[in-house]
Amino acid sequence: MKKLFVFVTILFLAACGNSGASSNLEDFDNSDLKEGLQEEAFQSELPTKLPFAVRGATFTPTPGDQRELRQTFQFDGVDGQFMDLRTNSGEVHFTGTDNDEQVKIGDHDGTIGETENGSLSLHWKDGDLTYHLMANGDEVTKEELIETAESFE
Repeated sequence: MKKLFVFVTILFLAACGNSGASSNLEDFDNSDLKEGLQEEAFQSELPTKLPFAVRGATFTPTPGDQRELRQTFQFDGVDGQFMDLRTNSGEVHFTGTDNDEQVKIGDHDGTIGETENGSLSLHWKDGDLTYHLMANGDEVTKEELIETAESFE
């Protein structure tokens, strides 16, 4: 009887450990981008994992008075994938997505939807910053976009 209990317990633990989808995300070293933000008005958190191997990542400062309010990043994959990130200081309202779905990004509430051109759009608020992550829906799944958001540091 004791052996049966141990066997059932092991099976249960193995099933619980494999209940989530395995992550296909690639590690991403965001230290170069973070270094470029040192002189900016605010420091965005950035992904440490992406759903593709990254060929290049860029930070584009917003010109003029908007520089203190918005930061824009682009992540380009080795096979032509892309992901855009916009971070805003302050309140932002997003429109232009269909089938909006409420999701959790760690402890934060977020909204994910699809744009007219098929891109996935995920946005959430963390403190005073609002994050907007977009990717081609043919190349990235909703789950991968959410996992990417959860990797932000």
